[in-house]
Amino acid sequence: MPVPDPVAAEVITSRRNPLVGRLRSLHDARGRRQSRQLLLEGTHLIEEMLRLGLEPDLLVATPAWIARHPHLLAALPAATPLRAMAAEVLEAAATTRSPDGVLAVLPTPEPKPAAPACFVLALDRLQDPGNLGTLLRTALAAGVEGQLTCTLHLDEADTNLGQTLMPILERKAGRVLANGFPTGVEVVDAQVHGGPYPASTNFGATSVGTLSIRRWLRPVAYQNLPEALLPADLRG
Repeated sequence: MPVPDPVAAEVITSRRNPLVGRLRSLHDARGRRQSRQLLLEGTHLIEEMLRLGLEPDLLVATPAWIARHPHLLAALPAATPLRAMAAEVLEAAATTRSPDGVLAVLPTPEPKPAAPACFVLALDRLQDPGNLGTLLRTALAAGVEGQLTCTLHLDEADTNLGQTLMPILERKAGRVLANGFPTGVEVVDAQVHGGPYPASTNFGATSVGTLSIRRWLRPVAYQNLPEALLPADLRG
């Protein structure tokens, strides 16, 4: 378990602390490129980081979060620096409006070769959104297969690129995410988990969300039936 040194154990209570500026510099793409680091926010992403065996350069958490999650701290590499930060200061350092009390600075992972059967389109520092659309439309024409999910990792500076990409992603996937990981679904009316073939053999149905009832049930009409023959929910 990471054990903070006496200086790091002091709770950061000022928004002028240099660490706050360092964390805020990771909000935009330029800061991430210069430092070769990423900012993870929230307990869920910390859990995913640990599940994948990634080692953070720094963990920043509120005293309350540290007290509630000793099991996550125990799973971190022993050399991981740990800094305690007041909740209102951590909120100023985060991008989310109501952070749940933890941030991690992660070194930018090095790209790994994809499996031979995968299609990979790697783009670096693309300047013209039109070029992105052209490249992806070309990939689409080349037979890139349908996916259950597609994820955009972006900030405000990437909005134009994202707008160009969205019509293509909508054709290729049943679920499009931004700045997240498709590890779970929420049961809401708009939630689907389908996608074009071969991600799904029936792209008109979904197995999650409230619309999933259509996948497992079919409608039946009852005309002039006596009440005794109706299903219990339809009687009286």
